[in-house]
Parts: sequence; structure tokens; C-alpha cells
Amino acid sequence: MHLASRWIWLIAVAAAPLACDSTPPRERAHAKGATSTQSAPVARPRVVAEIESERLNISGGPFPLSADLLVPTGGGPFPAVIYNHGSEREPSLRWLGGTARWLRARGFVALFPYRRGRPGSGGEFWKVGVYALPPAQQPAAMVSAFESELEDVQAAVRWLAKRPEVDPHRIAVAGCSIGGLLSLLAAERGEGIRAAIDFAGGSILWDRNPELRARMKTAAQGARVPVFLLQAANDYNTAPTRELDGVLSAAGKPHLAKVFPPFGGSESAGHAGFCNKAQEVWGPAVEQFLKRELDTKETNQPCSKARERPVASGTGSPLRRGSGGPACSASRTTLSFPGSITRSFSPR
Repeated sequence: MHLASRWIWLIAVAAAPLACDSTPPRERAHAKGATSTQSAPVARPRVVAEIESERLNISGGPFPLSADLLVPTGGGPFPAVIYNHGSEREPSLRWLGGTARWLRARGFVALFPYRRGRPGSGGEFWKVGVYALPPAQQPAAMVSAFESELEDVQAAVRWLAKRPEVDPHRIAVAGCSIGGLLSLLAAERGEGIRAAIDFAGGSILWDRNPELRARMKTAAQGARVPVFLLQAANDYNTAPTRELDGVLSAAGKPHLAKVFPPFGGSESAGHAGFCNKAQEVWGPAVEQFLKRELDTKETNQPCSKARERPVASGTGSPLRRGSGGPACSASRTTLSFPGSITRSFSPR
């Protein structure tokens, strides 16, 4: 049983997108590429559309979670995407609604779970505990907090798989910033999902938190489902995509990695704005990736159990894909999109 209600959201576009990563505004200037100690001003949003969602509660995890659910028209069951928000205190479809509409319009059930400490969800907001600690203890505490929030993501996966309108064998996770980081951790666990998309995960924290950087590399090395890493070139730091691409390649893991041209005129626009407002830019690539990875109802077997053969690395070269085993067959198709490096994938 769950409580549900219909919500009509006014979807807005902000001239100066809000940041969605985990760093307090005054500390963002220390991130790689920051040019000012001032946080970017937030413009007043302009309402451009409405979207209807089902507001409900997710149970089965450490805390009850509030969430928005959008279902395509027509007969199901449908493939589904769980989209994980960033570190914002009050996430909602007012900011995430563009991606919600994009997913539903392409035939995906879209679930937006609001993790612990957010309005309507139980538990404590992670920043409260982390930033109360001495600075030297914060990096490790941050990693621990994100590991705990991963349990919220897993609870959402289990809950969504039981919905009658969802094909439980065709679920992917995606997310922006901290949500992208959590999607990568979910890929390492590989429970109940077929693919993961990491928009700009850890871009602000990459140079500031070596423990988090190491944890993300460990997750990439152990990824059990295909991963798509993507960022805009004017994000705070594009090292996560570049370095994790190398880790995934060295481990022979199926993945895509793409740094898109700059989006907007600021690092904030290239970060949160790219994630949540640039569907026309990243949409073709993400749609191809999702439809390729969720195109079959067969139960996914983790690629880590397959025999894998690396392909030569280097900028512009095909990415590695396993060459045998239950989820990584030997035949190949090509996934490509305008303005991108072409990447090769093995069909299931």
C-alpha cells in the first residue's frame, strides 16, 4: 500500500541554473576551475509548462521516502528510469520536470525519489551531520553519507520493480551530480538495474575529497551494468568523466564517456543546468543508450561475471566491452550520436 496524490507542477527555466552538487556555496570557489569566491546569483524562474505527476511514498528502505512518479500513456509494462537528484535540500519537479517530461515522452516510467532528510522523507539531511564535524573528518563522513543514501536508491529500485506498469527487468538509474555519483555506486552493486547514467557525478568534489574520488574509481572498476558518463565542458571539473573512463576501460567494463560542448555561460550552467535543462543536447545519446540497454526483457546478468576482453584504449577509440558470457556477447553494433566520439557496444 502507498499513499498517492496527483500533483501539477509548474516547470521553470532559470537564467542562472541552481547548483546541485554537495559543496556549500562559499566553498565552491575552491573547486577546480572556479573563478570567484562569490556564488552565482540565482535568477527568478520563468514558468514554461505544466506537468502532472503522482506524489507518493516509497517504503521498504531505512526511511519512508517521498517521490514523484510519471507514467507514459498506453499499455505497459514499460521500461523505467529512476532519476536521482543532486544535493539540494528541497528537490522537486519544478527543477527536475524537464527531464521528467523528456523521459515520459519517450516511453519510460520516470521515478524521482527524494532521499532522506528532504521534505516528505524521513531521516536527517546528510549535510547536517557532515558539516558539523571538524574539516579533517568531513571527507570520510561524506563518503559514508553517500553510501547510506545509496540505500534510499536501492529501496526505490525494489519498490519500482513491483509496480504493475513497470517491467522489472528493464530498469535503469540516472542522476545529476551527487545523484550521478549514487547512480555509479548503484552500478557497482548491480541489483535490479540494467544500466546507469552518471551526469557530472562528483565534479565539484573530485579534487577536494580524495576519499570520494577513490570510492568512485572503485565503483567504476566493479561496475556490473553498462555505465554512461557525461558532462558539459564548462562543468566545474571534467576529470571525473575522463578518469573514470580510463578506469572502466582498463577493467573492460561496457560504458560510454562523453564531454559535451559548453552549455550556458557559467560553471553552474555547465553543471546543474546541463543535467536538467539541456535535453536537446544530451537527449539523442541518452535515448540511444537507454533503449539499447533496456531493449530486452531478459533478466540481466552482471557483466562482471562474463569473460571480458579489453580493446585498445585512447581518445577516439572504441570502448571496451566484454566478449563472452551471459550479458556480453561477441557480436557488435555501434552506438553513435552527432558530435561525439563513436563507441562500440556488444548487443545482448
